[in-house]
Formats: sequence, C-alpha cells, structure tokens
Amino acid sequence: MITINGLPLNLVQQLNQASLPEIEIIETMINHAEEYEYQSVEELWFEIKFRVAILHSSRKLDHSRVRVATFATSKCNEQFWKLTKNGAFHVRKDVQPTEAITDIFRNGNLYSFESATAVVIILYKATLEIVGQTLFNQYFTDLVLYDWHYDQDLELLTTKGNEFIFGDCIYIKNPEFDPHTPFCRGGYAIVMGQDKYYDHGIGIKQDKAIISHLNNHRKTNAQKSANILEQVTRPHFNSLFKNKQHSLSPKVSCKLLIAYLGKKIYIS
Repeated sequence: MITINGLPLNLVQQLNQASLPEIEIIETMINHAEEYEYQSVEELWFEIKFRVAILHSSRKLDHSRVRVATFATSKCNEQFWKLTKNGAFHVRKDVQPTEAITDIFRNGNLYSFESATAVVIILYKATLEIVGQTLFNQYFTDLVLYDWHYDQDLELLTTKGNEFIFGDCIYIKNPEFDPHTPFCRGGYAIVMGQDKYYDHGIGIKQDKAIISHLNNHRKTNAQKSANILEQVTRPHFNSLFKNKQHSLSPKVSCKLLIAYLGKKIYIS
C-alpha cells in the first residue's frame, strides 16, 4: 500500500497524462502488503519517474551490444575511461562523467563487464535522465565503475523481501554453478514488469528463461536449481528526493490529480 502523510492512496481508473509503466508501478505498489510512505504526492512522483528511467536505461543497455565478461576480461572505450588492473573503469580526467556514461550506451561494442557493474551503470544512466547533465557532472566528478561499488551520492538500499516493483534490482543465485563458467554463478537483474527481467548477458527474459539458462551451466550431478533470492536493492528514493528536491523538482514535476476524501487520498 501507499500512504501520503499517513493517509492511504487509492487509484481512480487511470492516471491522466501518465504513461503505462507509471500506471502499472503505482498499481503494483498499492496492491503490495508492504507500506510505502511519502510526505507528498511530489515525493511519490519522483520515485515513479526514477523507476521509469531505470526501465528505459535497462532497455537501452540491452540494445547497446555490450558484452558480459569477468573482471579479468573487462574492456572499455579508453577514450573515456581508464581500465585498471582489477577490471575497474575510471573516468578520465579530461572527460565529463555524463559523456563517459553515455558512451557505454552509444558504443556498447567496445565494452565488456559483469552483471553487478551493469546494474550500477543502469542506475547512473537513470540518474542522469532525472537530474540532467549539469547536476550529474557535479555529483559524480570522479566516477568509478567496478562490481557493486558506487558513489555515495547514489544511495542504494538492500532489504529482505519478495515484493518486487518495476525498476528494482534482484539477485538470481546459481548455488551449484559449473566452475568452468564462473560468470553463471548468478547475477543481478532489473525487474522490468510483466514477469520479465533484464539480466546482463541474457537480455530481457521471463524469470523461467533466466533460471533455465543458469541451470544449464551447473556442475555435474547438481541438484539445486538457480533461484531468485528474497531480497531487493533499490535507490533510497525518499532520501534522494529530500536531499536534492530543490534542484530536481523542475524535471520531475507531478502530473497527478489528487483529491482528499475523509481519511483517504484518491489519484486520477
């Protein structure tokens, strides 16, 4: 359920001026047992727009021709990044962070990295869509892409649970993976909705297809299937909104119509 200032939010028909993903995200959150608390409709709308940006960035990375790799075999466009010995990408001093992130999506054939790095790249690209170039370059001046490392301004939270929302990050574990294919030990995936997920190296597929792919890369006589862990990672949307609302509000202005009736809030 969604509450705004302690009052439950109810959906009336469809959302005026809202796209289909936005409608589905709000409907999903309303139908969950978990309570999602907001101080204002604008704060909720900020999260919705951010989640939609994560979906857009996932699709763009899926179409970018980037490849999956281990840290040892990672590659990048060295016009924009310095590749370190451990497989990290460090933005060059003479390059704007926005240019470096954008190049991954523009020249994906020059890049190879593993799944955790892919998810962080998606989240940075979504952040760029929300805050714009000037603020992105201000926040992420010394950008490094490596595994699950991220700048402190990109606040992420991992919690237990199995109620997933579009734009969430989950982990699919392959407990008995084939040691000859270590990149199939599992990986992070973005929840795309309609029972589909974006998994770097596999693409946008239903969970059954991703699990089947991982199960085909298990050690001999394996008994345990790959499975989705009951945990979810997502940006700390409320904190990001509160810390940056003055600079972000023009880009995420709310288009919801709201009405207060008794002790309930209705949106349409």
